[in-house]
Amino acid sequence: MAQRRVLYYDVLNVIACFGVVALHFNTLVYAYSPTFDWRQALSTDCLFYWAVPIFFMLTGATLLGYREKYDTRTFFLKRARRVLVPFLAWSVIALVWKVATGQMAAPAGPRSFLQLVFNAKIIDAYWFFIPLFMIYLCLPVLTELRSNRRALWYLAGLAFVFNVAVPSLCTVLGMEHNPDATVPMASGYLLYALLGYLLKDAELDQKARCALYAAGVVAYLVRFLGTIALSDAAGALNETFWGYQNLTCFFEAVAVFVFARNVRWDRLFGTERAQQGLAQVASCSFGVYLIHMFAFWYGLLLTGLQGADLLWRTAGPVVAYALCLTIVWIAKRIPLIRTLFP
Repeated sequence: MAQRRVLYYDVLNVIACFGVVALHFNTLVYAYSPTFDWRQALSTDCLFYWAVPIFFMLTGATLLGYREKYDTRTFFLKRARRVLVPFLAWSVIALVWKVATGQMAAPAGPRSFLQLVFNAKIIDAYWFFIPLFMIYLCLPVLTELRSNRRALWYLAGLAFVFNVAVPSLCTVLGMEHNPDATVPMASGYLLYALLGYLLKDAELDQKARCALYAAGVVAYLVRFLGTIALSDAAGALNETFWGYQNLTCFFEAVAVFVFARNVRWDRLFGTERAQQGLAQVASCSFGVYLIHMFAFWYGLLLTGLQGADLLWRTAGPVVAYALCLTIVWIAKRIPLIRTLFP
């Protein structure tokens, strides 16, 4: 029997994918100016900033308990086929494309090529794959603790305090943060994977959920208004409240995940056909992520728009997402080519 899909996983997958595209079309946010356009760009950035952590949370929610379905060898073979191979293939494709279009020089040799791939210098958006692979490597250990939820909550709590809260507060207070005062067992983005696994089954009452939703809204406002105030005062972009491991992003991501889990999506996608359609769109998200920066480059080239234009920042992500989704949907039905879009 096929495993029943979890509706809110697919919803989060689709919205987060579009959010990532919107973030990458919103480059004006990095060029501070005391203008309405920059503030609008900042509001968009704050609105979708949770998208990247959500993908790490979905990784934990769907994969940390993999031993209940297959062994570790099968786990790594599946991850290699579905993620590692497409990453390497598209890195090569992107390199050839960028060299051919004059966007970058050809690597001087194998060492230079490996450095480009390992440091995600061919397509900047591919940085996401490196921490994702590190999370994959940790999952065989963490899955042994899947039934010991108290231990996992303890580890997540430590990581929240020392890897998220303390560094964020040190930045706000203008204090130097000691990098040794972190929890190595849950460093990087592993905390989000842990929380994805824990929150998917956590029984939170209405009071706890509302508190998390309020924290998410406050986090959005703190990042938006705080960045405006500090940037206006400095006359340059201030990134005190930026970073995917910042308190503001953390509470946004957790609030979105918990909210999505508690919405009755079956009322919106009430028929089997609607749910299958959602599942098909969600299955294309990885492919959309792989190729959306190609659409970004050609979009600027063919439309004559500038990255700061309002039309580019608002309609651009919608058109690019729809175009990439269509390309991936078709490609997944073509033998051989579909191996590039698992």
